[in-house]
Amino acid sequence: MRFNISRINFFNLLKFGTVGGISVLIDFSLTWLLHNGLGLNGLISSSLGFLVSSICNFLLNNYWTFGAVKGEGTKRFIRFVCICAIGLLLNTATVYILTHWGGFGLYISKLIAVVVVFNWSFLASSLFAFKPSDAMQS
Repeated sequence: MRFNISRINFFNLLKFGTVGGISVLIDFSLTWLLHNGLGLNGLISSSLGFLVSSICNFLLNNYWTFGAVKGEGTKRFIRFVCICAIGLLLNTATVYILTHWGGFGLYISKLIAVVVVFNWSFLASSLFAFKPSDAMQS
């Protein structure tokens, strides 16, 4: 399998960023509600916020950013889940390290984690989950 980074579309990056912004709002809102409203542990709240926002992220990116391809939804979703699993590990590790060892608060740590995970997610989504060859096969 060969990845070609030159195939990354700048317009898709802008759309991905917009979807990412919506996802961040969902993620932070749910994290705040679970942590401050219901009193759940910060890492659990952060992880649940990340998971729910990831589902919304897939749907918006599949249909709007990269364009749905008939018959490819399940394959794309499975690939996206793999990317999200790594993203969740990056998110949780970043939040944990920054809150426990770095002395940062939960929300500042989560904001830094968003930047880390955004970069990972866009590259992996462009080159793997929603790879350009999907659209060429339909």
